[in-house]
Amino acid sequence: MAGIAPFDMLREGGNVLPDLDKELLDRLQSKGGSDPTLELQNPGIDPANMTAQEASNFISAGMVENGQGRIVDPMRDIALSRDSQYELMQEHDKAKREKIADSMLFKVGDTLADAGRTFLSPLFWLKGEDQSQYDPSDRLKTGYRTQFYGLQELRTANVEKFLNARNQRLNLARDYEIKQTDQRITSMSSEAKRLMNFAYTSPQRLNLYNDKDPETQQASMDQLIQQEALSRGDGMVVTDSLSQRYYLSNNQISAVDTYSKAFVDQTQTLRDGFANIQQLLGTPEEDGTGITDVAAIFSFLRGIDPGSVVRESEVQLFRETLGLMERFELNIKNKKEGRVLSAAQISQLKKYARTLGGMMSRKFNDRESIARQQLSSLGLDSAELQTNYLGGYTAPNFDEKAQDSSSNGGVNITVNPTNPNLYDEFVDQEEL
Repeated sequence: MAGIAPFDMLREGGNVLPDLDKELLDRLQSKGGSDPTLELQNPGIDPANMTAQEASNFISAGMVENGQGRIVDPMRDIALSRDSQYELMQEHDKAKREKIADSMLFKVGDTLADAGRTFLSPLFWLKGEDQSQYDPSDRLKTGYRTQFYGLQELRTANVEKFLNARNQRLNLARDYEIKQTDQRITSMSSEAKRLMNFAYTSPQRLNLYNDKDPETQQASMDQLIQQEALSRGDGMVVTDSLSQRYYLSNNQISAVDTYSKAFVDQTQTLRDGFANIQQLLGTPEEDGTGITDVAAIFSFLRGIDPGSVVRESEVQLFRETLGLMERFELNIKNKKEGRVLSAAQISQLKKYARTLGGMMSRKFNDRESIARQQLSSLGLDSAELQTNYLGGYTAPNFDEKAQDSSSNGGVNITVNPTNPNLYDEFVDQEEL
């Protein structure tokens, strides 16, 4: 039997209805739950976060695009409308009951009922009757509570109906995606299937595989392909001194070796010629002997690269060099001992050697540039690593000036590579 406090409407706050919204929320939070109607506030799916095919699957499953450009279930608008109606009914019912409780007539009637129930309570108690039925204020609050929770049940049922419809459409869209994925996998190459299976071995790899950002997608896929290849022992990663990492597949490694070896082989004659020219440039001009003179001549001859394709200026240089060699040979025949070449002739020979060395250096650098471009095309664009693969050799920088320090009339001569004969003392200048 309920205990009813008499004269409750005369007390402070006696005409105030309970805050059932707060009571319900406190109860839900104490149990770790939440208001199910909040699910209706979900703005839907942003098409920007999915592929065109995924968006098409949702539309095919019965979803629609709302005015905000989001993909939603068509039941959402209906469910929102119903929930708003139920919520409005709760608010109107509460306002109506608060108005009744606040009226003077109701307060007087409730007070009279409380007074009569106070005098008659022993009789009610003896009969075992519920005294609350004779308390207008209690009946008002009980009716409010009954109406509130009745409408709350309708709101919950409305949300459940919406969620069931939405989940059915989401499952249908997922079935479409599964079928399309199966078809795509069936048409995949064995390499693509292997990469996909590898991606599912860790969340990080799967994130790389599913990266849809146009700015990072290609880099993510390249990184995943490299990881998968390395896991199979295919390829390797090389790092330069700046900790920049470069992945090379087995095919790329083979190509790098091929390009590097071809460059070294093609430039072997040039490198040998550089050494001979440098040896000639170190030959003394005044205190030499016949033996050193002959060695200088042969060093110069060995510096010529007979196996290469030469420019027109080089052909002209070689033609004039042969004429110079004939004069040197004549001197050798005429002299049995002592100096074979004069200091001026040694200086002239060095002048030709510097010109030849400059041409050979340019040829070497041209071939090196091509080899570096080939390595860059394989993804190895580190200048440091390219240098290592190409042997680390740098062509000498021949200053094409004959620095003659001889006291026998030597002068500093600047050689024009396009017309080396202009400064040839063995050529009649009037013929030029």
